Amino acid sequence: MFDFMIQNRETQVAAAPVLFLSSAMGETWEWNGIADCLGPRGACQMFDHPADWAHAAFIAPDGAHLVAHGAAAYDALRVAAGYGEMVRSVTLIDPDLIAGLPELAACLQFRRHAGMIRRVQTRVAEEDRVGAAELAVDWWMGRGAWSRTAPELRGRLEKAIARLSADWQRQAAAPFDLTELSGIAAPVRVITGRRAPSDTRAMTRLLKMVLPELSARFVKFASASAHLTDPHIVGPDVSNFIVSCDLAWQDQPEQRMAA
Repeated sequence: MFDFMIQNRETQVAAAPVLFLSSAMGETWEWNGIADCLGPRGACQMFDHPADWAHAAFIAPDGAHLVAHGAAAYDALRVAAGYGEMVRSVTLIDPDLIAGLPELAACLQFRRHAGMIRRVQTRVAEEDRVGAAELAVDWWMGRGAWSRTAPELRGRLEKAIARLSADWQRQAAAPFDLTELSGIAAPVRVITGRRAPSDTRAMTRLLKMVLPELSARFVKFASASAHLTDPHIVGPDVSNFIVSCDLAWQDQPEQRMAA
């Protein structure tokens, strides 16, 4: 049925760490399936706070692979831009970056995304967490998605929405420019669904034009975040990308020494 076998991560061998960072509305356990695809080749660590995750990246003695979801893509690119000589690869799932690229907010491709962020932040400021979470979920997952969400998950998302709003504010306070992004040398892989919001797909295509070492995959029939809950869809893809980047890393020691 599946084209890979789950590996036992308790038998890990020495390997560069693979550092997973969840979005504000995610959970660390959601990475387990994708991490299992790496098996003993990946020393996987999961985080839900950017500061702890970035610290783990900084102290990795031989570089690290960065994997981030949603608004956490901003943190992955920020680390890759500032400390690129120690970043082996960057994998972004459904990157949510428009708050960190304010010059693009007025473009037709990104107006819906920017407008959703404004409306969510207004609801958060009014302490309407339910309304804010509903706006975000329906935008990412499709109209009516909130009404089909399990009550327990709704409660979790309601608690997390203020943190997501704060992440957008953090992006806006220290935005990227496209020239800065174009200087990222690490290989980048972007994964999103063909049924993800058009703004997300447009962001992926924009990054593909800006970042010199970027490849992208649009997952057939998937909406945003669906491939996290069904990791067999992209787990082998992420694993193959990270392993191939490790091989390239080993081949370029002189470049790292000169950086």
